[in-house]
Amino acid sequence: TPLLLCTAAAALGSVPLPATGDVRRFALLSFLLVGNQLGANLGIQLAGALVATITQPAVPIFTAALAVAVGQERMSLRVAAGLVLTVAGAVVVASGRGGNEGGSEIWLGILCLLLHTSAWGCYCVLVKALVARYSGLYVTAASVAGGLVFMVGVVLLRQVISPAAPSLKLPPAVYGPLAYWIVAISGVGYWIVSWASRRTNASTVALFNALQPAVGASLSIAMLGEQLRWTDLGTAGIIVGLVVVTRAK
Repeated sequence: TPLLLCTAAAALGSVPLPATGDVRRFALLSFLLVGNQLGANLGIQLAGALVATITQPAVPIFTAALAVAVGQERMSLRVAAGLVLTVAGAVVVASGRGGNEGGSEIWLGILCLLLHTSAWGCYCVLVKALVARYSGLYVTAASVAGGLVFMVGVVLLRQVISPAAPSLKLPPAVYGPLAYWIVAISGVGYWIVSWASRRTNASTVALFNALQPAVGASLSIAMLGEQLRWTDLGTAGIIVGLVVVTRAK
């Protein structure tokens, strides 16, 4: 968060406070960011990685439906067809990847994953309205800073409710992955979403979430030595669907 704020200050010359009418929007954006990450992490822990992967294609569907409902976008037949192709391809790829792990609290995990997908869809729609008035870097820095405040509150609440819970002290082995999460996902990733949202609509931005199963499958083959599966052919549906949607817009 300090790195993002410093980068925003260097790029913009200063980090002004948002307009009074936008304070609640930025607070909601930060809340959605926390809901997105908490829902994903708890969902993976409770329901397993396979279920979490399969739920990812729900993000563009929810985002598109919400954007149309609030009047931010209009759905054409061509865009709807591309959306169906992309989501179907992602479901095919996801169904063939991941393990069969999953805890006894799988339904609670599924609820957390629904929170994750709906929070991310709402984030994409709301960020589209804010980047029309603020730079993408400013929106990212402000939302992540607000998210930090919400997350500290969640941690403190956890300690109050479950004082006997495991310690929050992290082992050195997780420092590298955590740094990647902070810089690549929370920093660069959210900035890319804000930058893209200035140039296209929310449903198109969210549609690229469907690439996650395909990218995960490709990395598994290239880095972990896993075998190519017939379900990986669903990547073709993802690519064709993305091309159809982006050319239509």
